[in-house]
Formats: sequence, structure tokens, C-alpha cells
Amino acid sequence: MSSTSSATSLLTTLFIILVPLSLLLLLLQDKRNSRGHPPCPPRLPLIGNLHQLGPLPHRSLHALSQQHGPLMLLRLGQVPALVVSSPDAAREVLRNQDHACASRPALKPARILVYGCKDLAFAPYGDYWKQLRKICSVHLLSPKRVQSYRLMREDEVESMMGKISSQASASANVIDLSEVLYSFANDVLCRVVSGKFTREEGRNRLFSELAGENSVLLSKIYVGDYFPWLGWLDMFFGSVARCNKNKARWDKLLDEVIKEHAVRSAQHGGEENDGEEKDFVDVLLSLQKDAAMDFVLTTEDIKALLEDMFQTTVVSNPNSSSDEKAARALEALMWPHDLDSTVSELTLSHLRDLYGIPEEFALYAPEPGQRAYDPIPRGFALTLDAFEAGLRLPLHPIITSCISWWRISPSRMAPNSWRYLVAFLGECHYANITPTRSLFLSCFRLSKRSGGYYLSARAGFRVSGAPSSNKGWKRCFFFVSRSKD
Repeated sequence: MSSTSSATSLLTTLFIILVPLSLLLLLLQDKRNSRGHPPCPPRLPLIGNLHQLGPLPHRSLHALSQQHGPLMLLRLGQVPALVVSSPDAAREVLRNQDHACASRPALKPARILVYGCKDLAFAPYGDYWKQLRKICSVHLLSPKRVQSYRLMREDEVESMMGKISSQASASANVIDLSEVLYSFANDVLCRVVSGKFTREEGRNRLFSELAGENSVLLSKIYVGDYFPWLGWLDMFFGSVARCNKNKARWDKLLDEVIKEHAVRSAQHGGEENDGEEKDFVDVLLSLQKDAAMDFVLTTEDIKALLEDMFQTTVVSNPNSSSDEKAARALEALMWPHDLDSTVSELTLSHLRDLYGIPEEFALYAPEPGQRAYDPIPRGFALTLDAFEAGLRLPLHPIITSCISWWRISPSRMAPNSWRYLVAFLGECHYANITPTRSLFLSCFRLSKRSGGYYLSARAGFRVSGAPSSNKGWKRCFFFVSRSKD
């Protein structure tokens, strides 16, 4: 009995001595390691600065940065995190030190769901990531490849309009256009990525369901990501089991899709069949067999890339909680080119009626790969945004005079610049002032920036109603000939 009591007393004494000593050593090690590092707010043992992040972390980080400066080192559990909160520091990190900060952390759900972070989103920056980016930009999302999917998009638009028409005629209830448009975006992407039969087989809904589950799982907090030595606790919260289950469903579905495409390719002797649509899976399988490739593209690499593509459909779902950056990813996938025009021959007559373009002007839709600044006989390019800003044909003599004076093509003018020209002519008309080029140049100045030429008002002249962003204006253009052939 006394020996048991002595043992218990010894263990208690050791615990009282060792625990404070361990914490003291940990604090001393942190202090020694922090030399030369950015300032760090006071932190607690083990949890670090986690307790200082409230329900609105961005506001908590802003408040801390006000006290500790634009560069601040936090400890989120056992994981160091650098917080950058000034334009100069952000420029240094994102531009000058981009190679050191380009990789995303390999979070536990990403390691499970995308085959050990083999996708483009979570792969560490390096040769492998560069090869994946090259595959996407050159083989999957090049302007030529996207243009080849034009008939697919038009077919899906027709299907969507038929769906809206049938719902409107069958019921007097309000149509949920958010759901219709989400379904349309999902159908287009599924068809481009995996083929035209996904809707008939119900795979489009399954792809959307799996991608939605991925989004939920990736947004959860995992103990092992902040306390690696406590990672085993995640097994008790159910999220790891959900990750493994969703990965198994992805594996089964993608294996079926890849196998079907491989069988179809084998039936054609490995050659392209002009009568069938060539989707992303076809392209990736052909690259896998290409001996000229710089690296070996495995089946897991293909499946990880396909998951990335399907993941973008989640952001257009009105019920999705994905952020604005992911929404831009969907836009980049659907229209990943700012130079190829979206105007087609089918829309030219509508544009003529809409903007009152006289018959003496011939309208031409650009060919695939043709740019707004490409010369055409006796003509030039104009954007739809310019017409929305108030431009009309024939061009006012003052506008023609200014363009000649600047020696630029009308296609290089940003839409807001046309709005300034139109507003200037309107002001002169209502004030009964004769507009002249010199008068206009005294009110506005022309400057060249990335992507085109922009007008800015000088002091004392202001134009209201101009849009805050003209993003993508160069892709909505058509050619106007000065006289019909």
C-alpha cells in the first residue's frame, strides 16, 4: 500500500516538474527561432494566436496589423502564418518573392480528395505545377480549343431556352432563373470536359453533387492542419471519413469516364474522329500517349485535373458559399480568352437594328483568332461597349478629327473614352457651343495604358454614369466597313 502511494507521489512530482519545464523550453525555443522574423503578437503555448481570431478573422487580422505593423507573423497552432497588410508589402510578396510564396498549404482534405495534391490548385510550385499549367493553357483552354466548343455552347443555350419556354408555358409560377443558369453552366462544363452524353446518363448531376461535397469538405477545419501531432483526432469528427467516401465516388466515376473514352479511342485506332466531339478527357488521354511530352501524365494526374475542372461549377450555384475568386475561375473556364470576339454572324442583323447602323456600313463578324486591331479594307473594329456608351455611325466629324489627330484605331479606345466623346458633343449641343477638336482637347487628355487608350477629364469637366469596370470589352467587337462591297 505504501509502495503504491510512493509511486503515485513520484509520478505527481514528475508531472509537476516536467510539464512547466517542457512549456518553458518550448517558449525559449520559440523566442530563439523568432529572431530576425517579423513582429508577432503575444501568443499562448500550444495554440499560438488562434485565440485572437474572432468570428470575423479579417477584422481581427486588421486590428492586429494596426498594432504590429504591415508584416506580422502569427502562429496558428503549430503553423506559422505571415500576414501582409500594406500595398508595398503585398507587392513585395506577390511580385518580387512570388516564387517563395506561390504554393498553397497541403491541407488534409486536399491530400485525400485530389490524390496527394496532384491538381493545379494545390500542387506545390515547381516543375510539375508548370507542366499542369502548360497543359491547361496550351491544350485545354487555348483560344483555338475554346472556339472548337462553340457549337457545344450554342447547343446547350438552345436546350436552356427550350427548358425556360416549356416551364413558362406549363405553369404560371415564377421560374427560378438562378437554378436554370446554374444548370446550364454545369451542363456546358460537363459536356466540354467529359462528353455529350453526361446529361442523358445523369452524370452531370452526379458531377455537381461530388464537386459540391468537395467544396464543403475543403472549407472545414481539421485539427491536423494546425497541430500535426494531434492529427489522429480528426478521425473522431467524421470529416476524414467523408473525404475518403467522396474520393471513392470520384474514383469510380472518373475511372468509368476515362475507360469509356479509351475504348472509343481504341475503336477508331487511336486517331481523331472528325464526326465526334473532342472533350477534355480525349485531349488528356492523347497527351498521355504522346511520346514528345516532357513528363509522364499518369491516370491520377488526369483525374486530379478533371476534379479541378468540375469544381468550378460549384461557384455558379446560387446556394454555394465559394468566394469571388472561385467565381472568376468559372468565368475564366467558360471564356478564357479576352481577344476572340463573342459576336457571330447570327447577331449582326440584330446589332444593326439595335444601334441604328445605316445600310451603307457593312458589318462583319471576326473569324476565329482575328483581333480587333487586325486591318480590314476600308474599315475598322468597334466594340459593343462603345455603342452602349452612346457611339453611333456615321462617326461625328469631331470624333473622326480626334482619332486622326491621335493616330490610333477606334478599336483601341476603351468604352468609357467613347462616353466622354459623346458627353462632350451633348454638352456642346445643349449649350449651343460649336464643338471643335481644340475645345475637346482642353477638356480631356488621352493616355495609353495596358490594353488600350483611355481618356480622362481635366479639372472642371466631369462625366457621370460611366461604369466602374470595362473588363472583357475587347472580346465583344465586330468589323465595320466604310462602304458596302
